[in-house]
Amino acid sequence: AGRVTETDVLRALEGAIEAPGEARRIPVTGMREAIADAMVESLRYPAQLTRTARADVTEMVALRDELRRRWGERITYNDLIVKAVALSLREHPFLNSTLSDDEIVLLSDINVGVAVALEEGLIVPVVPMADEKSVIDIHRQVRDLAERARVGTPSVDQVEGGTFTVTNLGAYGVRSFTPILNQPQVGILGVGGVSREPAVVGEQVVPRDLVELSLTIDHRVVDGAPGAGFLQTLVGLLEHPALIFASGTNNQERDEA
Repeated sequence: AGRVTETDVLRALEGAIEAPGEARRIPVTGMREAIADAMVESLRYPAQLTRTARADVTEMVALRDELRRRWGERITYNDLIVKAVALSLREHPFLNSTLSDDEIVLLSDINVGVAVALEEGLIVPVVPMADEKSVIDIHRQVRDLAERARVGTPSVDQVEGGTFTVTNLGAYGVRSFTPILNQPQVGILGVGGVSREPAVVGEQVVPRDLVELSLTIDHRVVDGAPGAGFLQTLVGLLEHPALIFASGTNNQERDEA
């Protein structure tokens, strides 16, 4: 009846109860080894600092749904976020830079890497010139890069040359986290899940869609205030997503939106 008896004890002493099975061992090689080395290297040298902000993305959620209906494509929140990040980097060029010896190099191209989780690890395909691409072009390129990454066929130029990274764990129910820099980049944005919560709007408490943003920066290049300024610009774009289409990068898409 579930009680430990004298017989149970005697059997255990005699070794009649089997020992636990051998633990499974997985060699740290290939992609896992490369990721491990890169993460240790990243934590060893940059002075990493994380700032967080919350954005009310109720309008962005509605826009995403409308764009899906109009374009017949499964536009994601991440597509809009990548575009908003690229536009924000235009206004905050130190976030789109790198440190070379004793010089800060402000990069002319804005190439946003998008982290994609694979069974064996993590890969970061890059959307080149993301600030000049339309949202639908970003969507199609990220979709294609992610599919290539999952079947193991991305080309070298599709995973190199990133100047900033976006990593989104919202699909896993994560609200906020501390992303680690992808060297030699000086900024990475962690995006949590969009959640429906009560919020104060004017004098009323109403349901709104909120998302947590976690920005990690290299403090050797970017101080806390400029990092917060980048987040402020990004939050403004996400909370008023019509501004994303006012950049003039694609007039046809802007008119359709």
